[in-house]
Amino acid sequence: MCINKLLGLRIRRLREAGGQTQDELAEKAKVSTKHLGEMERGRGNPSLRSIQNISAVLGVSLRELFDFDLEEKTETMLQNEITHRLRHARIDVLRILHRALKP
Repeated sequence: MCINKLLGLRIRRLREAGGQTQDELAEKAKVSTKHLGEMERGRGNPSLRSIQNISAVLGVSLRELFDFDLEEKTETMLQNEITHRLRHARIDVLRILHRALKP
């Protein structure tokens, strides 16, 4: 996947996780809603200033904003990685996770 699409996906996921609309993020980051929408779709060529403003409003560093590791992994890949880690986890870690996941 190209970097613009990964960045757009990352911005959208962080924005949604923070409960913000495109309009809200755009206003706070001092970019137009149209520009933000294009960025989230992986289009255009955002300026470093726009990216810095968006990063600041989302409350993440530029390094975190460009951490595409999770964005590139499919659901199956994530499930396989988690399963592998669980198989090799210590019992005390498994107990903590079990308590955390109880309904």
